Amino acid sequence: MAELTNRVEADLVLDRKMDAGRYGGGDLHNYVASQELTVTITLSEYRELVSGIATKDKDISIANDDKYKREQEIREVKAANDTLKAENYDLKVIIDNLRKQIEELENKLKTNDAANTQQADMISDLRKKLKEAQDTILYLQRNIDDITRAEKEDLNEQCTE
Repeated sequence: MAELTNRVEADLVLDRKMDAGRYGGGDLHNYVASQELTVTITLSEYRELVSGIATKDKDISIANDDKYKREQEIREVKAANDTLKAENYDLKVIIDNLRKQIEELENKLKTNDAANTQQADMISDLRKKLKEAQDTILYLQRNIDDITRAEKEDLNEQCTE
């Protein structure tokens, strides 16, 4: 008879749990059957448990904020890198045009021996401009390399996290 009473009580608790979940009328965890395994903890243990969860949630939030900031910085660096690459390309085109002009002028100098001082000055100016453009390209290439290296390091840091 005791077994039947325990079974009826267990069925009653199970029915209450099922009804609470089905109809949204309560919490599924507020009923304990006589045969059900329960754990008793102290208030300080409960507080420590809740505190640990809150701390982890805060750590996750901080990590997500940091990740967002780094992703934003990466996007900005990529945009700057693209801009520098475009400038680099434009300067290379200018250099190629300057080289062609120099070559044409040098050919004219070879054929026209007289009155070449003005053309020689133009060639000298073009060479100076070419040197300036090459220095600028070298500077931009170093910036591109630095930005690319920084992007790779940021991506590596994200992968390790």
